[in-house]
Amino acid sequence: MESAELLEAVKHASGAVELYHVTTLKGYRENKLGQTLELTIEVKYSGHAYTIVARDEANREATSNEYDSVESAILGTHWDRLDTRDR
Repeated sequence: MESAELLEAVKHASGAVELYHVTTLKGYRENKLGQTLELTIEVKYSGHAYTIVARDEANREATSNEYDSVESAILGTHWDRLDTRDR
């Protein structure tokens, strides 16, 4: 069963109004402030669109809009938001 089919089947059976298949990536990133911080990236697929949410250990967040392809979502993520001073 493909991801989109799985999401629809679970939505139908569970009564959920919105579901995502989420792939989580973890690693480290050096920001433009010279800090190397742990990074968690979630690639979310809704069955028709992809979004990205990335958070570092300082709770800075980079997000994307919805895109038809994962490549576009990655390129459309506002990665520079991880380079700002602490909130």
